[in-house]
Amino acid sequence: MFAQRFQRCLALRNIKPIEVAIGCHVSKGCISQYMHGVRVPKRQTIEKFASFLKVNPLYLMGLSNDVIAPAIRVVPDEDMDERKELTNELINISSKCNINNLKQLIRLARTFIDE
Repeated sequence: MFAQRFQRCLALRNIKPIEVAIGCHVSKGCISQYMHGVRVPKRQTIEKFASFLKVNPLYLMGLSNDVIAPAIRVVPDEDMDERKELTNELINISSKCNINNLKQLIRLARTFIDE
């Protein structure tokens, strides 16, 4: 499965295997083995390929059918400290909830994400 998906991404980006080998610091021989299904790269290598090819790593891993990763909302750095503090508070609160209250808390949180 990896071989076919990898080849599709190369074609999509009009990139030659040698360019991936050079850009990701992987030997030409390894690239050839990956392309022919002889070997499957480790997760870290797949992530390098995905980054280089600007594709969804989950697609290359066979865990998604989306070649291009969905957009991810980036949180500005200045919000990270407050975000960590609030996340820890939420974890603390959720650990004290019974299962039904926890489900309600999750449903409520999802309403904010869908907006």
